[in-house]
Amino acid sequence: MNPQLRSDELRTYLASLECGQWRLQFRAADPARLPPWLGSAWRGLFGHALKGIACQCDAGTETSCPLRSDCPYIQLFQPSSDGSRQFLHSTQAAPPPYVLRPDTGGKVEQDNELAVNLLLIGEGVRLAGLAIRALVYGAGKGLGRPPTPLVPTQLLAIDVHGRERPTTLNELEPTLQTGSVSLTALPPWPGRVYLKLRSPVRFRLKNRYLGPDDLTFGALVAQLLRRASLLQEFHASNGGVRARLDHRQWIDAAVSLQLGQPDFRWLDLARYSSRQRQKIPMGGVIGQCTLEGEAFEPFWPLIWLGQWLGVGKGATMGLGHYSCHTN
Repeated sequence: MNPQLRSDELRTYLASLECGQWRLQFRAADPARLPPWLGSAWRGLFGHALKGIACQCDAGTETSCPLRSDCPYIQLFQPSSDGSRQFLHSTQAAPPPYVLRPDTGGKVEQDNELAVNLLLIGEGVRLAGLAIRALVYGAGKGLGRPPTPLVPTQLLAIDVHGRERPTTLNELEPTLQTGSVSLTALPPWPGRVYLKLRSPVRFRLKNRYLGPDDLTFGALVAQLLRRASLLQEFHASNGGVRARLDHRQWIDAAVSLQLGQPDFRWLDLARYSSRQRQKIPMGGVIGQCTLEGEAFEPFWPLIWLGQWLGVGKGATMGLGHYSCHTN
């Protein structure tokens, strides 16, 4: 283990990234044939619905809106940067503080259940009621092309252990001061962790996406640190703790570690872009590997929290989702 790396340092750095998570269940009003992967469809539905119920400005584009600093649509769906924030010597756009993880699509019969998990990050948790209302409103208008109307059946709150509890919007509002996922619940490093990539992980390096043979622990840590740092910079809970971290030191240490028993493959996915009028590739790496030994212990807070944040491109649509297991 690198004596200069301490898990408590990383834990302090990430402490302001609390998350809240919910599961919205619907039933299909009509039979339909939906795309197998619904991440892009749910994101589009969410954006249109959120703008419809939250945006109060008719001044033109979001960039010209005089109310943008207080607009919940912009805060959730199109957060902006003033261009002055630097990360790893480059100006970065602000990532949205939400993640949508839908069930698979395909052929749907009338009254079949469809569900989507909503994760909100940091200050985004305060807008949970609005985000849930937008998803319900948008689902009622229809998912996919042609639109398939969805009828809400149940709202579930999900705790840090994955346990689901039925709730309502009225119950929800008073509980939004803290998220359901916090590093206060971080379990001790178990010595060995099985990492399962549940949806395609897309890492881009030097104008190409990394394939199954290119996925390393160093690449994983670099991408997780980038995403977590940007989310903290723009959406930290209650203003957050602006702790400092030597990213290069942590990435260099991660590069020296090897994933155990890597079993990865490439999974092709695509989404249809209405704007570009063509299919856009969204494939990435799925599979599993192990992290074993005390050398991985300092990285545990980041790896554990990344189960909710997601990693790589398309994380807001449910890509880059992985889980940690001890057996």
